[in-house]
Amino acid sequence: MVKKENTPFDIFVKKVLEMSETLIQKKDLFTLWIRSGGSKSRGSYALGRLMGENRITRIARDIYFVGENMPDIYEIYWRVVGECIRLHSPSGGYIGSEKALEIWLQNYTIPQTLVIYTRDTNARIQLVSGHKIHFRTLVSGQKSSHKNAFYPIYKRSKKIHIPLGVYVPAKEIALLEALSLRRQGSGVYDALILQFLERYADSLEKEVFAEIIPLRYIRAINRLREFARDFGYEPLYKMTVDIIRQYGGGCFVKGK
Repeated sequence: MVKKENTPFDIFVKKVLEMSETLIQKKDLFTLWIRSGGSKSRGSYALGRLMGENRITRIARDIYFVGENMPDIYEIYWRVVGECIRLHSPSGGYIGSEKALEIWLQNYTIPQTLVIYTRDTNARIQLVSGHKIHFRTLVSGQKSSHKNAFYPIYKRSKKIHIPLGVYVPAKEIALLEALSLRRQGSGVYDALILQFLERYADSLEKEVFAEIIPLRYIRAINRLREFARDFGYEPLYKMTVDIIRQYGGGCFVKGK
């Protein structure tokens, strides 16, 4: 009996299944297909067949989960975020908006929309679960000629373990980012800000504020001054007044 020769698709399936329970990018699947003996023109067919046989599941644009039983998105969300950053912003990115502050408070719940600041990528990605990831470039204010502010902040970022390769900005910058937000009818997230200050007010570093304020967050540092004044964080209040006077570019500080 003549042994049946494996087709390129058979070889492709075997290679893909060796990566079970992982995330993989579309371009890497195409590479595996070519290395399995498939033709470039049949790459989309091969991926479609894998999906039809429930061997891979599309999670986001150009990102797939390998395996027949895809976990709940809540189990793999941060891995997906890391893969999206590697795909759409190879130069790196860090978490922005209020989520950065929440992560400093060990809150890893999944936001409906996650903001990732990057050097040169603007994109909106939607996961199959309906959750969104928005990539945004970060520029400085008018006084700094709208320069790209990504690297001064990125170098102050720290890597978090969920997953490896996702960064949050320094706690001082995460605080300013949250204070810069406006939500219609509710202002900034006062409770979140106060929770953060209860934990970190005494460890906030003037040096970090001083480096970033000339680029961005003038209004945010003023709001921080008001919070510190109104809720009795006297050392922090004095620090913010000092920073505004030295680095605020003429920003007016009213009385106490």
